[in-house]
Amino acid sequence: MTFSSPTSAPLLQHHLIGFSLPPGYLNAPPGAACEPFTGIWGDAGAALPQLREKGVDSIELRMIGPGADVAATASAIAKVFDNGFRLTLHGLLPAEGCAASDPVGFPLWGVADQVRERQGETMVTVHARFSRDLDASVDTLLARTVDDLKALAEETRRQRAPYRYALEISKFKKKVDPSFTWEGVAEMVARVDDPLVGICWDFGHAFFNVKAGLIDPTPPAAFVERVVHTHIHDLGPTGQTHWPLTEGRLPLADYCRLLRESNYCGVFNLEPEPGRYAEEAEIGERLFQSVALLAEQKGSWQ
Repeated sequence: MTFSSPTSAPLLQHHLIGFSLPPGYLNAPPGAACEPFTGIWGDAGAALPQLREKGVDSIELRMIGPGADVAATASAIAKVFDNGFRLTLHGLLPAEGCAASDPVGFPLWGVADQVRERQGETMVTVHARFSRDLDASVDTLLARTVDDLKALAEETRRQRAPYRYALEISKFKKKVDPSFTWEGVAEMVARVDDPLVGICWDFGHAFFNVKAGLIDPTPPAAFVERVVHTHIHDLGPTGQTHWPLTEGRLPLADYCRLLRESNYCGVFNLEPEPGRYAEEAEIGERLFQSVALLAEQKGSWQ
């Protein structure tokens, strides 16, 4: 395998539009309830062609953490490929106390051959280590995250797995987490210093943190230049994340401009959580409109 630099795009993922779906939705038999997506579009067999028609190129399976059923994960991945999509994955770091090689602690090892054969290089988003103990040391959690990412990258090479990793900027919550700030995420990735590890710029999380006064409105170059993946969603009327882009609160054009200026070439991945607003009107259409808004940004790069 050939691995590119941490600031370059994953191979064959050039400016694609992605959409996050739960593996359980793809695996549900026709007619089975898998709310809220079933209520919006029907089963996955009906939804996936509509997403393709609207311009979605890639599906992100969200999420696949420690202890996930490998057979079910493999089935969902096969449905993504069989329907003509590219694939990205939302995982988690290996379970606390597990070796990086543990297939239970990091179940994506169990589908590495499948992903390698059908696609090759594939982006995997992960979160930093955190603690709900508000007296915990952020420096300790940052160091643990760095060590765990280094171990994961080393194991990826050992297994010849097709994965690259994107450390996500997280939404501020009542916990200690080194990934709440631009600088924290950029520092962790810089300290890992590995071409397999970059940043996932979650637009909605970052904007939430901006609104909370936690971070500056504009990310520093040290953050933007390391972005290899995105999660994109708006804020709702009360500030809740993962709403459709039709809300119009997110500075979408500004964020995309910064990525364009840094030569970002990865996936623009919509990450909705329609369970938070399933009772709202025309959610399915608003999600399709969100795809169209991203397509407009993509078009401005041509």
